[in-house]
Amino acid sequence: MAEVIIQDEESSLLAKCLSKLRSEIGEIPEAYLSHESFAFHDVLRFDVNRFLEVFDRIRVEDGYMLDYVYSNDVWSGEPLLYARKITSRPLSSEEEYCRLFPDAKRAGLGRIDSGGYLPFLNSVEFEKSASGFFQFAVFYHAVRQFYLYWHACYNDLMFIFTHSQLEQLFDSIAATQLRGMPIEN
Repeated sequence: MAEVIIQDEESSLLAKCLSKLRSEIGEIPEAYLSHESFAFHDVLRFDVNRFLEVFDRIRVEDGYMLDYVYSNDVWSGEPLLYARKITSRPLSSEEEYCRLFPDAKRAGLGRIDSGGYLPFLNSVEFEKSASGFFQFAVFYHAVRQFYLYWHACYNDLMFIFTHSQLEQLFDSIAATQLRGMPIEN
């Protein structure tokens, strides 16, 4: 199979659009961090379908949309994504999510571990091209990167698409100090 290289211009544009979207997401709604009962669909919240504006080679199956409930415990908080029919009501709790998607098992620290099973992927399609696959590979990780709280922030990823971005990262690491000692190059 021939190697296909995604051009820097394409990956840089994707990175720029993704960064812009992430800057517009805003803070985690207070209700998500409280341990009081509330209806997820009644909270003013980020519309996860906005990721489809960035990833133009990905779409959700006709008649479906992406949605999420928020999983929050003492140690972490994160969105649990799923696809639902546009005409169906959104899920109202993490418990309802777990009943509907029993393959999503509880992991350590009270978090949900999909074990590779992500229910929203059943309704996601991507263009069958190098660019489509590239976007899908980034989308797979990026779409879950919002409203992360405490330990869930371990999964907050920085995407490096180009050699120049990698060089900038190395430069920023070299400019920091670790335990008061300069990092040697």
